[in-house]
Amino acid sequence: MPELLNHGIYDPTEVSRLLRLDPETLARWSTRWRRQEPLVAPTFGDIFSFYDLISLAVVRELWQRGVPRDEIHRGIEMLSRDFGTDRPFAHRRLATVGRSFFAELDEWVDAGKGGQGVFQVLIKPFLRPIEYDALGM
Repeated sequence: MPELLNHGIYDPTEVSRLLRLDPETLARWSTRWRRQEPLVAPTFGDIFSFYDLISLAVVRELWQRGVPRDEIHRGIEMLSRDFGTDRPFAHRRLATVGRSFFAELDEWVDAGKGGQGVFQVLIKPFLRPIEYDALGM
């Protein structure tokens, strides 16, 4: 199946099933909601790409770990800007501590707070990583 990696397309029903998400939750995350841009907008109109699926899986994990939507949104904006990609969650090392989420750049930063620096020696022992494969996906 490696030849199919990064080539899938998924309708909302399939994304909800694969990620075990309520369709209403998927709709809130993938459309404009309360004057906020979507966390992950479908790449092809109302059809999701593989990168969208991976990004939504990371959003789901952050949500389950208690990270507030506005911090997830701030983190997406910061990482998108810093890395020049609209799907930073599909490629980057992320972790959580409590209800905060962190991204590993040159060092760990609080992505939910827009890239605020943290005391590395204090935060590292408590980081709960979000698992990616050997290629960082």
